[in-house]
Amino acid sequence: MEIVSAIGAINAGLGVLSRLMPNRGSKPQSEFSRVLEQSMGRQMMQRLDIDASGTLTLNETKMPESVFRQLDANADGELTEAEINTGLESLRREDGVNQQVRLWMESHDSNHDSAVSRRESGLDGRVFRAGDMNGDDALTNDELKPMIGSELERL
Repeated sequence: MEIVSAIGAINAGLGVLSRLMPNRGSKPQSEFSRVLEQSMGRQMMQRLDIDASGTLTLNETKMPESVFRQLDANADGELTEAEINTGLESLRREDGVNQQVRLWMESHDSNHDSAVSRRESGLDGRVFRAGDMNGDDALTNDELKPMIGSELERL
């Protein structure tokens, strides 16, 4: 039961991270967010490192393998505290980008067709064409993600 409660606490912490620290592109991360993320890695180690090896295996974490592999930067099958902290930052940024895209789409997709036309976007033609990778005169979520941190973020 300890593992289940630890994973629940970690999931709750990730939710808090995504709400407290939205993506800031290239802006520096706050001291608060650095300390919070380091604390998450430390808590995972303290609660889940059953064999006290200083690393976590997939079996110890009981997390989905896809998430484990995303955190396991050197692909050695073990997570270090540093990998966890770095991975949480990466997940936070990815969540921030997804959130920005979702909000931008909601505010610009006036006909609710899950794509934003040039007219709906209000973007300069050059910027719109640069983002419209498939040339269909509409921006989708996948086309908007690379634009975050550049022209779109300034709007």
